[in-house]
Amino acid sequence: MCSPSGNVSFPLDLTFTPDSALYTSVKEIFSIEFQWSNRTTPPIFKNSQTGVLDEGDSATRSNFSTIRWKGYSYSLAQVQLSTPTHTKWILDGAKKGKNKVDMILLFKTKNLDAAERYIFVVIPLLEEALLSVEPAYLAALSGQSVAGQYSLLNCLPPKETREYVYYTTCLEPSLKSGLVLFFYQGCSVSKTTLDKIAEELGVTQNWPGVQVPSEIRLTTPIVITREAFRAAVRVSVLGEQESRAPSQFEKRGTDSYKCVPLNPDTAVVDNKIQIDVSTGDVRSLKSILEERQALREAVGPKGLEPGQLETILAIFLALMLGIFAVGGGIYAYFYFTMDPTVAWPSWTSQSVGVILTAMLFITAGFLLGYFIKL
Repeated sequence: MCSPSGNVSFPLDLTFTPDSALYTSVKEIFSIEFQWSNRTTPPIFKNSQTGVLDEGDSATRSNFSTIRWKGYSYSLAQVQLSTPTHTKWILDGAKKGKNKVDMILLFKTKNLDAAERYIFVVIPLLEEALLSVEPAYLAALSGQSVAGQYSLLNCLPPKETREYVYYTTCLEPSLKSGLVLFFYQGCSVSKTTLDKIAEELGVTQNWPGVQVPSEIRLTTPIVITREAFRAAVRVSVLGEQESRAPSQFEKRGTDSYKCVPLNPDTAVVDNKIQIDVSTGDVRSLKSILEERQALREAVGPKGLEPGQLETILAIFLALMLGIFAVGGGIYAYFYFTMDPTVAWPSWTSQSVGVILTAMLFITAGFLLGYFIKL
């Protein structure tokens, strides 16, 4: 449910002009992960009146881009080119004038337990007179011949400028919240490409307004003050590890993860993990693993490792069978080679007891070792 004192609708407006000092003061680490998909066919407009592309629910493909956040998976539902939504949020004055259109990526989760059912990723497209390197996805959308595959990852700002502001807002009438990420550095696109895209869409003056799923109704968004901005908005940076290209496998060091040590006896209640991360002992995974290994070494080996019991049992049976085979072989030798009228050596009468005694000691040793290990 939405907070009665929270933000409402999308997008939010500002009563002031933000500056870099304000953005720096509300900067925080934000944990969110993107997994981008590829497509082999150039993107096209699914609906020329709304500016919606053939992505997400409007596509015939099944490999959608996804977001992982708060343990929930969000799939791409819609991609749209719309009139600018957050121009005031752009810090660079020159870029504000270049923001002619926004690309809005709408992600949705099917998990009803998620408080935020939707994630809006807003990328302002900045018109440049000349541009040496064009985003391949947008170039293909404009009708240009672009070789290779196409991914929405191409439309993000360059790796070194992927700062974004984020906030949550209530979406009526469902009373479910949505998360909004606005990449205020923007994505540069040449005027030629934007003009061709507008021509493909049939835009003469204004780009289409924001389109949302039928279960959402966009009302008049609230206008927030500087004080409300400090309370409700945060700024973060999308790291390279949080924005992965499709079919990209990577290895991460354990010191790159932050964890809270978990005691199952106290932290798990009713099959739910309860941890106060604001006061908990947040440490790197590497330090937790090192501490765990040190405790293991201090206690020493205890118990049987997987597969050890099978190995010990195999050795035990091999010894028993070996002793039985040796004893049986000796008796068979005398039985088949000696003259029946000649008496057997005296030690042969004692060998049965020796063999049985050896087998008894081996069995006792096996059982004793097994229970000690347990």
